[in-house]
Amino acid sequence: MKNQQAGTAQTSVRAPIAISRGMIAAVFMIIIIVAVVAVVLIARGGGGGAGSIPVYSGANLLLSNPNVSGGGTTDYYDIGTIDGSAVYNWEKSQLQSAGWSVTEYQSYTAGAGGIITGTKGSDSCTVMILEGSYVAQICQQQGVTASKALVISYVPGTSSETPSQPC
Repeated sequence: MKNQQAGTAQTSVRAPIAISRGMIAAVFMIIIIVAVVAVVLIARGGGGGAGSIPVYSGANLLLSNPNVSGGGTTDYYDIGTIDGSAVYNWEKSQLQSAGWSVTEYQSYTAGAGGIITGTKGSDSCTVMILEGSYVAQICQQQGVTASKALVISYVPGTSSETPSQPC
């Protein structure tokens, strides 16, 4: 007896998916919950977080490292030929505008850079503009190269007055 399947095309018919009213209601409920949470977070300024730390336009991200403790991050940016004092002053004013309490830990000095620390609730951040030999000391430990660098370190729930170690 010959195999009758040889030479015949098989067609499959899919059964329509039945969507119940309960499934539709559940999807709408999830959408509403997500929208409410987003509105609350936006109204509270995002609740802090690395996303609330402003980054100077023109800074190119080289590396993002998760901090070993605290669940934060340290981001390394190359700012190339951008004036370091302009970046320092912009970062300081933008942190303040974003609701961070800002302290100048080290004032900006041409050829060296400067350090700004900030707190927002229980979160802390350190923003460093590095120039000269400081770039080699900090950035090259991470395997990144820059002529001038912007280093932003964010650690949630560890408000302090001294800058956190970025490496």
